[in-house]
Amino acid sequence: DLDMLDVGAGIRAARQNRDIVVGVKVRMTQPQVIRDHDLEPLRRAVAVGEGAGIPVIMHIGYCPRPIGELLALLRPGDIVTHCFTGSDNTLVEGSRLARGAHEARARGIIFDVGHGSGSFSFRVADIAIAEGFWPDTISTDIHSLSANGPVYDLPTTMSKFLALGMPLGDVVQAVTSRAAKAIGRESSLGAIKIGRTADLAVFSVEEGRFTFRDSGAQLSGLGMERSATSRLRVHHTIRAGIPWGLPWPHPARGVGLAAD
Repeated sequence: DLDMLDVGAGIRAARQNRDIVVGVKVRMTQPQVIRDHDLEPLRRAVAVGEGAGIPVIMHIGYCPRPIGELLALLRPGDIVTHCFTGSDNTLVEGSRLARGAHEARARGIIFDVGHGSGSFSFRVADIAIAEGFWPDTISTDIHSLSANGPVYDLPTTMSKFLALGMPLGDVVQAVTSRAAKAIGRESSLGAIKIGRTADLAVFSVEEGRFTFRDSGAQLSGLGMERSATSRLRVHHTIRAGIPWGLPWPHPARGVGLAAD
């Protein structure tokens, strides 16, 4: 509803809530974008981003126009999410990347996975990777429809990219330092340094025989599977210095914090 896409109100809301607002998202997919609205929702999102000094994250999948026309409206630092979706009219045209994808990356556009229940295709990922087009950031888009599969959790999503041949160091950066930089929080998140927020995961690379699924089976029954000989296994999670997954009351909190 274009009447609800108020650029001025969006800019004010973002400026007044800078502690929590890191960007503006626009869902450029049908039927959410009525055909008559064309590219106008994206133009307004970019206007809010310009006015508030924040990036735009553009959701793609069944786009109302060829993806190159959408990418052309984005600015350096803006983000494309669900970049390896298998839906029509998105990052892949036939058997190769769509026109404008490489140019957009060269201009500084960020490409994010956003796996979800219907937005990650091994076929599309294979085509992109064959052209050297790896994701900048890896995210789950975990919600009630994807938590029980095919996403499950972030380590599983990361493991899928290990199976695709992405180096472990790049996989880790894609969920830490690169992700923090994408939302302008690199001074406090995404690295193990004095003064940063202590969000930590202790994990190992587990060897064995594993099978991973993409999102296609959930949507149409035409999904793909990928076999792998390793996966990431998390042993401990620490959020803001507090270990999780241990018996409560939490020994790490200390006596002085027990009543908080």
